[in-house]
Amino acid sequence: MVVWTSLPSALGNEPVLYLQCCEHNLRVNGDDDESGIAVHVLFRRPQFMCSFIGEVHMVTKLQEAGALSVTDMLREDHKKVKDLFEEFKQASDTKSKQRIAETASIELEIHSKLEEELIYPAIRAAIDDDDLMDESLEEHHVVHGLIGELKKMNPGGDRYDAKFTVLAENVRHHIKEEESEMFPKAEDCDIEWEALYARVTKRKEQLIAKSHAPSKKIRNKAPKKR
Repeated sequence: MVVWTSLPSALGNEPVLYLQCCEHNLRVNGDDDESGIAVHVLFRRPQFMCSFIGEVHMVTKLQEAGALSVTDMLREDHKKVKDLFEEFKQASDTKSKQRIAETASIELEIHSKLEEELIYPAIRAAIDDDDLMDESLEEHHVVHGLIGELKKMNPGGDRYDAKFTVLAENVRHHIKEEESEMFPKAEDCDIEWEALYARVTKRKEQLIAKSHAPSKKIRNKAPKKR
């Protein structure tokens, strides 16, 4: 984790720019404030047996807050669809199952568009793990295919429940990988989180409005008068 501080010139080139050097070279104690952390630094090396008060500006403090605003939004979406999966399991009538499946499909389509259009590109550029990002996109592809098949099926048909169950299993697996692997890596990266959050929320509003808009139906033309 990178920190910035001004050191007494007597310390020369002592490597204190990186926080991971602290356990070998110095001890840091301090209290948080809005601008960073005011720290007391005591060097352990004999030639640097001096102490001073410095100001360490932790840029990661704001970065982490921005990162969490994006990833927490995604986690909330995950919880919402997982609750719908459980609701489907408890439903006993076809009409309820259809309503739940349609709601879950819309939620998943909006969520995946946000990730594919905005979030994944930002994370890919930062975490340097193309394999992880490519696997996530392929998992999205599988989910899109299952949703497309589900939409064409009769809700009262024999395989409708099985199809939705397979969809739920794939999504749960995808969620687990995102929350345990991708998100932690992304949250540690220097991404312009505030700007990303603004774009994501704006796009999400657009997609939600579009999903609620009435579908366009072809109107029957009035018969021509003879």
